[in-house]
Amino acid sequence: MPENKRNMLAVFLVCIGLGSLFFSLPACGETSNSAKEVRIDLGAGVSFDMIRVEPGTFTMGSPVDEKGRRENENQHAVRITRPFSLGKYEVTQAVWERVMTTKITKASAKTNQSGLYWGPGDKLDITGKARPSKFIDPQRPVDSVSWRQCQEFIARLNLLVDGGGFRLPTEAEWEYAARSGTTAPYFFGNDASGLDAHAWYKPNGGGETHRVGITRPNPWGFHDMYGNVWEWCEDQFIGEPYPASTTGVIDDPCFRGSEGGNQYQVVRGGSFAFSARLCRSANRNGFDPWQWDSDTGLRLGRTVTPEEK
Repeated sequence: MPENKRNMLAVFLVCIGLGSLFFSLPACGETSNSAKEVRIDLGAGVSFDMIRVEPGTFTMGSPVDEKGRRENENQHAVRITRPFSLGKYEVTQAVWERVMTTKITKASAKTNQSGLYWGPGDKLDITGKARPSKFIDPQRPVDSVSWRQCQEFIARLNLLVDGGGFRLPTEAEWEYAARSGTTAPYFFGNDASGLDAHAWYKPNGGGETHRVGITRPNPWGFHDMYGNVWEWCEDQFIGEPYPASTTGVIDDPCFRGSEGGNQYQVVRGGSFAFSARLCRSANRNGFDPWQWDSDTGLRLGRTVTPEEK
């Protein structure tokens, strides 16, 4: 083939490739990094990444012989029946501030569109601050935020991003993603010393948070699932063992309780201030929903939209 025809063919193929790329980009400020990753663009140079998690069945909780086990971790089979998305990283201070300071112009701006606890007439500006963190750095996780403040943040985010669907992950979704198909106390195995490469916890945390994404990810690509900051979940926390399953498998469990976020809520993952024992995949704890501390933050969940399905 003559040289000029080869060059024309190369240009034609490149154009086809670029055309396919442009037509495959999701709308509404979202761009796809891979088949499972989506980037949410909030403008002003601020964005965050989410990873799609497919349905599946796993064993939630810990075996009786697991080192560091607590009595409220009784094992039971859980089936995640619907795909969902989860933040690749913990919510950063840059993302939190962008959401909490962006002017919302929609007529529904006084209500929570995520279908959780705030109803019509409840104001969004309940307790949230634009810059609540103790350890200031735009790329560190937001800290010092309560469960209630996180719900306000999510309500605002759902008004700002087309399609909405953002929420806190359920406790079952969190553990499913943290384990990423593994069954050992940690997603990297049984030896807690592996946390040095995968988490900021008491032995290596230096008493403060660290920028997200520095530690090694788990098998499904999530960073900082252990340590750095505790991550709020949607469920109300009960210090007793999980309810026993009568069918052998529980579908999509989430105990929201009737109090609407006025009782203890689940936190997961441990933090820079705690030992390896509290960083295990099965470890569970609960804080008052109005409580905040310098080692408490969040990771976003999202219900998969019909378009994504």
